[in-house]
Amino acid sequence: MRNRRMVLVLLLSLTLAGVSPSVGADGGWGIWTDSNQSHTYSFLGNNELRFRYSDQRTVEGVWEYVEGLCWLGPDKRQIGNIVLHVETVECCLNARFLGNKLILSEVWTKGYDFIGSEACRNRVLNRASSPPKK
Repeated sequence: MRNRRMVLVLLLSLTLAGVSPSVGADGGWGIWTDSNQSHTYSFLGNNELRFRYSDQRTVEGVWEYVEGLCWLGPDKRQIGNIVLHVETVECCLNARFLGNKLILSEVWTKGYDFIGSEACRNRVLNRASSPPKK
């Protein structure tokens, strides 16, 4: 019941913000990839994240979405709504849906791991039809 409420709140927040993601029954956003399919994000239910960089490997992490979840600076000049935890990296991004695209804009990144840091870059993503292979 609590998960359903969270999904409804998420949908309402996104609707009021002028975006319309397709949220799956499990609460995830599905699978998204960049135009050359070298970066694939699987935003799964239960806040599970799978990120695949090029053909190197897939790493697992977690994601959390809440409007105003993170920001940069005391004046909050940049506000993010999604935090990713991948390997030893934590990052704040602003995620927004424009047309059939998911736009990720980096607000801040803490820690360093090559693949984890790659997950935290600015991206324009398209919905993918199949999950990345491990």
